[in-house]
Amino acid sequence: MTNLQAKIIQLSAQGLTSYAQIAELVGCCQVYVGQVLGTKVDSDEWETERQRHAEFFGGLSPQQEFDRHTIERKRTESEDD
Repeated sequence: MTNLQAKIIQLSAQGLTSYAQIAELVGCCQVYVGQVLGTKVDSDEWETERQRHAEFFGGLSPQQEFDRHTIERKRTESEDD
């Protein structure tokens, strides 16, 4: 294990969960931090983000929201012609 890997693991053990913050503190890229620590999914954070998304988009899925924007864009373009 390299000194850099040890620092990354130590910061993670101290409670830092942001790979971007860890990368900034040790002076490497975020991808490398992910390689050292592996993919970790925080289910509570995921659920919070899911709820935030649902509230923001009024319960629409990302695909439904994209479809709505596509229809609106086509309507606006046809009005401009």
